[in-house]
Amino acid sequence: MNESDKQPSTEKSVETAATEQVTDSNAALQSEQDDSADRSNRATKSAAAKRAARAKKRKKAKADSDSSVAKTSKLRIFVTKKALALYVICIAIAAIAYAGYWLKDFASDYVEQYKARQALLVEQIEQQRERIEVLENKLDQSQQGWQQASDELEELVVESAQRLNQYTSNGENQWPLEEALTLTRLAQQRLQLDSSATMAVRLLKSADSVLAGQDQAAVLPLRRQLAADILALNNVESADINGHYFALEAIADQIRQLEWLPKPAQQQALADDVAPSEGFLQSLQQIVVVRRLDVPMQAAPLQTTFEQWRQQTLLRIEQTQLALLARNQPLYDSALQQSQSLISQMQSQVSVDAYLAQLTELSGAELNPSWPDISASTELIEQYISEYQTTELSEGDE
Repeated sequence: MNESDKQPSTEKSVETAATEQVTDSNAALQSEQDDSADRSNRATKSAAAKRAARAKKRKKAKADSDSSVAKTSKLRIFVTKKALALYVICIAIAAIAYAGYWLKDFASDYVEQYKARQALLVEQIEQQRERIEVLENKLDQSQQGWQQASDELEELVVESAQRLNQYTSNGENQWPLEEALTLTRLAQQRLQLDSSATMAVRLLKSADSVLAGQDQAAVLPLRRQLAADILALNNVESADINGHYFALEAIADQIRQLEWLPKPAQQQALADDVAPSEGFLQSLQQIVVVRRLDVPMQAAPLQTTFEQWRQQTLLRIEQTQLALLARNQPLYDSALQQSQSLISQMQSQVSVDAYLAQLTELSGAELNPSWPDISASTELIEQYISEYQTTELSEGDE
């Protein structure tokens, strides 16, 4: 009983021990597996941490590299901008220096041209003064000749009056002949001194009217010669010296009273039917002004320029008047042409069309025409009076 009881208990102990060993080995195996899993997890976590650290380092290195590249790029852009600004400043300084040099040369050239023009103007004024002095001398000589002719005419009138009184007793038909003779002589004097064909014609017509009152047939040849002389004078075109002089004086007075201010440039209005492209080009031409630098720039007229023009024009007109009085045809034509040229220079600034039209009318004046010889009338009347006196004396002696 005891042995049988002992055998099952031993078997149970063996089984229990085996079971415990198995359990212990399983537990040890499980522990080893758990340790291995823990080690594997720790190794995995460590590798992941290392990979994460390496990735972080790479990201940080990349971020640092990108930051460095960005900083380098910004620095390059900044340096480029600075260099470009410095280049632009250098170009601007060079352009300003060139413009200053060009303006200096242009100003010096303009000053030299202005001085040359001023010197030329002074020289022209001196020449005109000399011409005016010459014309004044000629005018004085003409006045002296006129005074001498007036004295001679006065002596002629006195002589005619004396002759008229002397021969009054010879017959009442003689004094009209003396009057006609005096009128024909006066016509010759006016034609020689004044070159006034109008006055000479009037005097000859007056002499013809006096002879028309005579009933003698012997005066008909005298009237025929007077008619021929009157027709010859009417066929000659002569200038009205006094009328031309006063016309020039009126122009000079108008120029003295002119008031002028510079006119601004006026833009031309575009037509309604103009194409859009052409209209744009025309508008652009009005806005943008292109000037050539190789051609001297013509400055707009100033007030001083206008005053110089006024004085030059008045001087030319005065010269024309003196040439007119002196009957100097070449000088008159030249001075009149220069006056027209000077006045036309201000045609775009002031209204001078009336002056130019008047000067054009005066340009065809003939100051020294070829006058016909009207002394035949005087000679015939003198011959008739001489024959009449001879006849009267012979009849008185009988």
